[in-house]
Amino acid sequence: MIDAILIDPFDQSVSKVNVKNELQSLYEVMQCSLIEVVYLPSNQLFIIDEEGKLKKNRWFTIGANSYAGRCLLVDDSPEGEFVSSTADIDSIANMLYFEEEGFHEEPKMFFTPLN
Repeated sequence: MIDAILIDPFDQSVSKVNVKNELQSLYEVMQCSLIEVVYLPSNQLFIIDEEGKLKKNRWFTIGANSYAGRCLLVDDSPEGEFVSSTADIDSIANMLYFEEEGFHEEPKMFFTPLN
């Protein structure tokens, strides 16, 4: 089990959750079926809904980036494993903004030729 910070734009909350470090448990907490890992500074990771921007979803913004759906914040171990978050929950809550219902950004996709 790991302690993570759950960012939930549906009820506009930031809370600590205890979750099994297993894929199915992450899906259940995030209420999604596919995840993506976003690497952040200081060995922290966002676990986000890979398909979040493709669905009708609630959004939140942190810094210059917007995310759709629920998100877990965890730490990254030297072995590349998810470990309990050491982030301060109040600091995280103060850094983000919950977008208005109906907010949407078009997903961006870039192709880079290999020639």
